Amino acid sequence: MQRRGANRPPNLKEALDLFLGALGSITRSSGVKTVNIEVDGKPAALTIIENAAFGEDANGNTILEEKTE
Repeated sequence: MQRRGANRPPNLKEALDLFLGALGSITRSSGVKTVNIEVDGKPAALTIIENAAFGEDANGNTILEEKTE
């Protein structure tokens, strides 16, 4: 995100808001499945994205890649 001419990564709340908004958009039109589960007795949300896998970019950042095979 860019604010007042300075570049900085989004803070946790901003990143979560962006992620949930994007996930909500693709859930309605693609092969995304969601389910509520418990992990160590705590509620958790699990999302399964068909034809996708996590990877890393050249800087070591986690990215989501489309897999066609």
